[in-house]
Amino acid sequence: MTAKHTPGPWHFRPTGHLINGAWIVAENGTRIANVSRGADKSINQKLADGLLIASAPDLYADLAVLVKAFGQTSDHGLWVRARDTLTRTRGEP
Repeated sequence: MTAKHTPGPWHFRPTGHLINGAWIVAENGTRIANVSRGADKSINQKLADGLLIASAPDLYADLAVLVKAFGQTSDHGLWVRARDTLTRTRGEP
């Protein structure tokens, strides 16, 4: 089965003060993910996690462009890993 993600861009939106957590939201306001307000995470870690998650659609698209342009047929380990990452992200076996 192929998974399809919510189109980007995604944005990091704290819920008030970051200590209370944050949402990752799509351009249309759809909530994608919640960055927990759990006591086991520092504010800096919550911020870093949220920014990384919010950048996922852009990272995916950029990696796909690079693979298409330079690594579709390469057996070099880096390109194999990049193709495997794209395959896993799409939910393909």
